[in-house]
Amino acid sequence: MENAAIVYIDTMGLGMGETIARAARERGLSTILVAPRPPSRVKDSSIARNIYTNDFSLEGLRKILRTVDRSFEIRGLYSCFGSFRVEGFLHGNVAALAAERGLVYPSPDALAAATNKFLTRYRLASAGVPDVPFGLAQDEDSLLAIAQDIGYPVILKPVTGVGSSLIYKCNNNAQALASWREALKQIRYAHYEQLRMAPHTVRVDQYLALFFDPMRSMLVERYLPGREISVECIVTGSRVIPLVVHDKLTVEERSSTVLEHLLIAPPTRFTPSEVRKIRHHAVIAIGALGLRNTFCHVELRWVEGEGPRVLEINPRIGAGCVTDSIETFTDLRVDSARISLILGKTVRYPRIRKAPCHAMVFIFAPKSGLIKKLSGLREINQIPFVRVVRVMCGVGDTVGGDNEEGFIAGIWMEVKNEKDAQRARRRVRSLVKAVID
Repeated sequence: MENAAIVYIDTMGLGMGETIARAARERGLSTILVAPRPPSRVKDSSIARNIYTNDFSLEGLRKILRTVDRSFEIRGLYSCFGSFRVEGFLHGNVAALAAERGLVYPSPDALAAATNKFLTRYRLASAGVPDVPFGLAQDEDSLLAIAQDIGYPVILKPVTGVGSSLIYKCNNNAQALASWREALKQIRYAHYEQLRMAPHTVRVDQYLALFFDPMRSMLVERYLPGREISVECIVTGSRVIPLVVHDKLTVEERSSTVLEHLLIAPPTRFTPSEVRKIRHHAVIAIGALGLRNTFCHVELRWVEGEGPRVLEINPRIGAGCVTDSIETFTDLRVDSARISLILGKTVRYPRIRKAPCHAMVFIFAPKSGLIKKLSGLREINQIPFVRVVRVMCGVGDTVGGDNEEGFIAGIWMEVKNEKDAQRARRRVRSLVKAVID
């Protein structure tokens, strides 16, 4: 036997595989990447072996693992984006393989509930977690019936997906119908593959199974006005630990997406009592889905007179500089903790650090296309108050932006207060120039 290894299975993108491999190597573990063949050769030597495939069925993955067994002792299996595919739910297939080998893996039912946004609402409602009215529209008649029952304004959004894609606020029947037609036309060509998931049937309890076609249905839910926040959590075993609360100071609601331009931590617009309620709500929401042994990113809005309400729950760390934020405000080493979760090891309770106020700025692409030129990020990295610049898309990459968050970069910086954060954001944004074809 050559050595022990983690097998990382990824159908979406390879960047996380390199992060996992570097952290695994610190534990004396190799990392095997199982993914579709990328457009260019993977250059990071921290990955011990690349196995390329387009067959992510249970039997297809089982065969791949048998070949890995010849040279490695498999200690853990992991997938970050477990999409619903024609050959089955990827998280479900990986969970089944982990069970066969006596390895730890989060519940596929919980991961399905975090992947399918209708199921998220269903689980919250079933658990009695305060939430919002919602329904699944499968044609124009059901769309109008659900919207009128909930009462306008409503939000119309895909059943699956990331990147705030194809999110429509509708104030009346005419807007709902126009948004429905636009969404179903655009979703097949959406930038993020997670939106284009295959039809799937999910058993939601002992008696009920539901069929979903993400290309022909949309989630309808009550519009949530109010201040927006996000909570980063780690679930070690069944214990949910909130780590950092981000106050989203500047949120732009566009016609088909929502852009989060500026976040700050600790929160500046919330009282200590409100922050405690936000953290508690994130904990009970994650518990309602049954997520275990994973990081979680919970997005919420504070509705006056009601308190925090969930927008969505993702079984992974948030985008941009969230890792930097967690490591700024706690003593947790994120990459090392992720390896512990993959291996089924208990992660100790992190210590909260007293740190100065920090802000996170996102740079978004103004439209979809190929990035031909990109400047300003090097200059930003030289600003004294900037701590980290994380480039998410660079020259030569195709980026979204027409109907979704087209992430180019995230900037993590130390600031004095909310006003200082706004000034820093304006300065940072003025430096970035992107030419997109």
